[in-house]
Amino acid sequence: MDGFGFIFSVMFKLLALAALGFFLERKRFIKEENLAFLTDFLVKIAIPCLIFSEITRHFSFSLRPNWLIIVFWSLLIFAVGLFIGWLGSLVLDKKEVSQEIISLLSFQNSGYIPMSIVYFMFTEGIRDTFLIYIFIYLLGFNVLMWSVGSYFIFKKSQESFSVSSLFNMPVVATLIALVLVFLKINRVIPSFLMDSATAVGQTAFVFSMLILGAELSKAGFSNLNFERIKIISVVSFLKLIFVPLVFFLVLLIFRMKNLFGLFIIIEACMPSATSLVVVGRMKKADINFMSQSISVMNIISILTIPLWIKLFYSFVNL
Repeated sequence: MDGFGFIFSVMFKLLALAALGFFLERKRFIKEENLAFLTDFLVKIAIPCLIFSEITRHFSFSLRPNWLIIVFWSLLIFAVGLFIGWLGSLVLDKKEVSQEIISLLSFQNSGYIPMSIVYFMFTEGIRDTFLIYIFIYLLGFNVLMWSVGSYFIFKKSQESFSVSSLFNMPVVATLIALVLVFLKINRVIPSFLMDSATAVGQTAFVFSMLILGAELSKAGFSNLNFERIKIISVVSFLKLIFVPLVFFLVLLIFRMKNLFGLFIIIEACMPSATSLVVVGRMKKADINFMSQSISVMNIISILTIPLWIKLFYSFVNL
């Protein structure tokens, strides 16, 4: 690790890819139907392929920490964000966007940005370990975001809960890969299939940032006023400063001064998930407010993410 400058350079690499997506959407090279295709390809093909190839090649049930502990941390970060979001919505006393505020605090960008940071930040061995952490983390996170968690947050939605919503493609790819590893079938998968899955999965790093930039471009700011700016500022502070501070103190108290501790602080300091806009659209939420908040948070996080990573390195002396 070469200090703060290196971490900052990683964020600027990601920013460059996101800026390209922003530019392409503004110039209408990426139209709505193109963005829908890229999102579907990323969620249903690229990320599942990346998950499958990484888990079948590098995962072991002897992994430390235990994979169930990783899922536990995904639930814990969600629960803390949910509680802070609930308190924040009470303090702000804005009932018309209270569910949106709670969702913004509950669901962070736990896949796209962390994967890209890991890709640029670490060498192959550590990178593979971190990617495994992320994919197992997403096993719990995806279930919460796309089904159980969002269902209970957006109570005003009349949509009934469906058990099938628990099994989206990233979750299915994770479960299949874990079964193959458990049965040791992963050892006999032909190399050409694994190489193909890896090649398709590698596109996830670029596509995820292009989609992020395009989504930020679509966020409108025409109806911003002082009151809305104040709400977005408070939500951004809670998400980017207060939530990671809580977990930073937890890591210090429990002396988690290791790579897994770094993984936890990376997840905890992420801005809200851009795919929340999709969830919000499904739940008939205030998409404009959510898009504006997510856009502001992503811009601010260019500074806050490197600061939290640097702060963790300074205290643990990794």
